[in-house]
Amino acid sequence: MASIKTLVGDSGISPTWRGGFPSRLIDDVPATVEFNEFGIASATMGFICPFHSSASLVNAVKTHPDFDWLKRRSAVATREEANLGRVIVTFEGIPPEEEAGTEGEVTEGRLFYSLRGALSTEPIETHPRFSQFAGTKGNELNGAKFDTTTGKFLGFNSQTTDAHKKKFGVRSYIAPTVIYEQNWIRSGVSAQAVQISANRLGAIDPPPSSNVLPQVNASRSWILSGCDVFQIGEGVQQNKQWRLSGPAGWDPDWYS
Repeated sequence: MASIKTLVGDSGISPTWRGGFPSRLIDDVPATVEFNEFGIASATMGFICPFHSSASLVNAVKTHPDFDWLKRRSAVATREEANLGRVIVTFEGIPPEEEAGTEGEVTEGRLFYSLRGALSTEPIETHPRFSQFAGTKGNELNGAKFDTTTGKFLGFNSQTTDAHKKKFGVRSYIAPTVIYEQNWIRSGVSAQAVQISANRLGAIDPPPSSNVLPQVNASRSWILSGCDVFQIGEGVQQNKQWRLSGPAGWDPDWYS
């Protein structure tokens, strides 16, 4: 049999062999490396080995043999004729050369920003034009009812006009907003090393500027609504989301 060269190093893959079929991973083709829009890489490699040894052999493969910043994410072993095992190993990681740039609290890594529209359900009394279509106590509009003592809105009654019928039973409305996101990609940093202040989550928090941050009225404000951290190979992807308030802004009594 012709000689077949296998991968070497700390990856757990056996060195060069000659002769009969050994109980080790034999490098197969093709092999691929793919990068997404954030610079995160995913790679696949194929191997052959005795199927009965595939589980223990694959478990020893922790790192890509050519790119040590790529770490094993998953593997699939398929049994074929003559107890041959055909193995596909998938790796993922962030290349170290992607370290660049600073902004605000960020001292390293790459930053990506995005903006998306969103909707939320809000009490109808908070609608900015509520008094225009519901009126006030003593000056009710469109069948609105208010407590005669406290002035609290009690709902819309069911009268015969089309305006009354549309509003009858309505106690909330769908408010448009936007979600502003920051993706922070860093190599060579563990998830445990990422410092995240839980006190800022759910609090008024001006987001960092970018070319997709929209201009809004000064009365509006932002709240930090989410933060996700993922370990990717030897690096980290951190995603933060900020939600824009309604026209009156987030109440600092609740969200400071």
